[in-house]
Amino acid sequence: MKNSSSPDQINLNSTGASAALSLPNHGSRRSGYVNTRLDRFGILILFLCLLLLILSVLTMAAVPPISRDALTHHLAIPKLWIENGGIVEIPNLDFSYYPMNLDLLYVIPLLFGNDIIPKYIHFLFALATAWLIYAYLRQRTTHILSLVGALLFLSTPVIVKLSISVYVDLGLIFFSWASIFYLLAWARYPQSAKHLIFSAIFCGLGLGTKYNGMIVLFLLTLFVPIVYIRTVGRNYFKTKSAIGPCLSPL
Repeated sequence: MKNSSSPDQINLNSTGASAALSLPNHGSRRSGYVNTRLDRFGILILFLCLLLLILSVLTMAAVPPISRDALTHHLAIPKLWIENGGIVEIPNLDFSYYPMNLDLLYVIPLLFGNDIIPKYIHFLFALATAWLIYAYLRQRTTHILSLVGALLFLSTPVIVKLSISVYVDLGLIFFSWASIFYLLAWARYPQSAKHLIFSAIFCGLGLGTKYNGMIVLFLLTLFVPIVYIRTVGRNYFKTKSAIGPCLSPL
């Protein structure tokens, strides 16, 4: 005999099946919603940490400079220039012949008698470096990890110490990382020469900031041929090998 099912049983079975099928979908939606909320919460926490760190540095830098290099070099030389009405030679100070790119920026606030603004100028280069770190990581990972990278850089003790001092090291770090950043961008888009030009410009600015920039120049001198061979050269030889058989005689 054939098994017969009533319409009520059929409706109950279909309802139960549809409910069972909808449960996994509902669970995935809920887990995705929870993950989104966690991501937003993590981003908010990181932004608050960055804001707190920046405010702390701004507060600690709001005092006159007391470091030896600032008082005898990075502020003293620009002050002597101001007193003499321009850039003059100072033979009795050997470090007056050092690269002075960032020290030229310190001349502007010193013209108005302010020796605290140079600290904030120096700190701006740390913020710019953190932004480039975030931009580099954002192309390769999540928003949260990119913010973590920027936060780790700014919260490093030596970076905090430099951020409240009138030095030039943060400028050198920014120019060095910017030159490497644009070199890597050129490696991704070798047909665009503007990235290579920007890399060279920032490398030159680093050389004009401190002699340590010669290390970056040495590294870029090695990297540029390697990147060229791995990108442009490879594409050239592939194109030549593809055209060669077509031009060969029958």
